[in-house]
Amino acid sequence: MLIHAGSPRQADAILVIGGDFTGERILEAAELAREGYAPVVVMSGGGSVYGFHETDLELEFIHDHGYVSQTFLRIRYPAQNTVDEAEHDLPELRRMGVHSYLLVTSPAHTARAGRVFRRGAPDLGVTVIACPDQKWVGGRWWASREGRKEWLLESAKTIADWLRL
Repeated sequence: MLIHAGSPRQADAILVIGGDFTGERILEAAELAREGYAPVVVMSGGGSVYGFHETDLELEFIHDHGYVSQTFLRIRYPAQNTVDEAEHDLPELRRMGVHSYLLVTSPAHTARAGRVFRRGAPDLGVTVIACPDQKWVGGRWWASREGRKEWLLESAKTIADWLRL
């Protein structure tokens, strides 16, 4: 119900959406770019942490991990959720001439994020990629308290999305 991820394939861009404050999403996106799956990583995110926009922190983080910052573009806006992100990101991808993209997010978020982004742009090809997630414990979310909480929260968000709340 929560996980629907694919394998990477060639695309016009890699879109890494916000909400991950461990760096796993951006590192996965950076590695996919390094492996040649797309020429650019588009970093999206909805807000700020202590006055710094999430994408600014991501850019510094990947630079510290040895990735070349020229292949990374930031989209800044105030978003509250995945639907807000799709409403801001999809027009930007279209403006860039993107026809296919890899959408990088956390494992528990893959199914819902894929539905939201496909609903917003059914004409664009999207492959959802799951990044590593320590809370998800390699798919054994029930093995940790944080994993169980993540499962519960994402399950509630999935139901809310189905009801369009």
